[in-house]
Amino acid sequence: MLEASFYKTLEEFPVLAGYLKADSNSRTYIDVDKDNLNMPEFKITQCDIHFQTLKDAKFDTTLFPGLFSDVYTVPSPPGMFGGSIKMALFHIYRFKDNSGIGIFSGIAHVVFDGYGYYSFIKRWAEISVWMHDNTDSKKCNALSSHSFVHDRGVLMANKSNEIDALDKGTYNAVASGGFLFKFLAWLLPNVREKIFGSSQPMSQVTSCYFHIPTQLIESLRMSVQEAAPANAQRYSTNDVLVALITIVIAQCTPMSDLDPQSKYASTISKVFYKPPVKSAEIMALIAVNMRPRLKHLANITYTGNAIINREIVTPLELLQMDPTPKVLATIASSTRQAVINTNEQFANQYIGIINKKPDSYMRVSLSYTKKKRIAVISNNSRYDFHMLDFGAGIPALVRPPAHASPSLVFILPAHPDIGGYELSFNVTDGVAKKLVQNKFWMSFVDSYVSTA
Repeated sequence: MLEASFYKTLEEFPVLAGYLKADSNSRTYIDVDKDNLNMPEFKITQCDIHFQTLKDAKFDTTLFPGLFSDVYTVPSPPGMFGGSIKMALFHIYRFKDNSGIGIFSGIAHVVFDGYGYYSFIKRWAEISVWMHDNTDSKKCNALSSHSFVHDRGVLMANKSNEIDALDKGTYNAVASGGFLFKFLAWLLPNVREKIFGSSQPMSQVTSCYFHIPTQLIESLRMSVQEAAPANAQRYSTNDVLVALITIVIAQCTPMSDLDPQSKYASTISKVFYKPPVKSAEIMALIAVNMRPRLKHLANITYTGNAIINREIVTPLELLQMDPTPKVLATIASSTRQAVINTNEQFANQYIGIINKKPDSYMRVSLSYTKKKRIAVISNNSRYDFHMLDFGAGIPALVRPPAHASPSLVFILPAHPDIGGYELSFNVTDGVAKKLVQNKFWMSFVDSYVSTA
């Protein structure tokens, strides 16, 4: 029934069965040809492990047959030549004695952002429940209808050619062009993705999952608010979490490790940019969703990427101080201001400038290699994955796969039985060890799991 409902869901998300292509102007797009579909992979594996064994092992995914290492890197075609990039991969693990099921779902970021990903999984769950409830075809109730928009063109409705709302860093990231960016955009997507895929860092990454109770974060938020400047806006939970994550990772990371994570990116930065000056600043990236900021998307379920990465730049000197509420308030203020500034005017101007040239997205991506980056922080706490019932009850656990991209931090809602937040860190072994030894950080954590 999971498989049948999956293919039923795919009818509403045909973009997952398309091919990544480039037109004559080097613009990348997804082509869906109903007579020649590029179907997502869908596998079912019978596991010789009982669900209770997995639960007792704190859901250690290394107990699964095989690893996820082939799907959490940059998606690229198999082999040296030919092949096509799959837009998505789904793997169903059936545990021993029908004791439970594990669902792995990986979708290329070029197709969806977190909102689009959640929309697909939620719809799959809805259709699965509908099938469970209507096994008798004679008494079958109609499936509720839902319309999804996958065309990125909807973002262009109110795009602007003005740039006055863009901050200097954002403008320079998009406007700074050159031969390299044009060349990378000119390459066929399959070739380009193989280059990026082969340049992924091979260093050992440890995944740490920390549970933080709501009341502890709220208490911290209030103390940080009290230490804020008199004219400061009210901090959100996200502002405080970003500040907390930034300062803790910075204090657990040797400064020599803050260079670009990818050797390929580092080489590009040295060859095509001016020799970098020793920076006294550290950058964290936060993902800001444009949907709530664009009025014309209010009644549209747009699934494609609608994310703007905003830089939260903090002086290194500040990050080396004791993490007092006042220090955290300084970082939280930067985060709050970045979020406030990402308004409708900013979003429409950003859409306008990034779509002027086909290589603009390459410029933005590679611009991040010029600065020392501490983390990419993505807050998905508004997406209630734990309530997605496929027909047999809500899941016991939902989290990103172990050993995903280095320096990536996810903020997710914890299971409703315990509430609060689960923060997923992908860091080097050394940083992982220091994190659990950091008394300040662990004072907010009531449980954690580490997977090396």
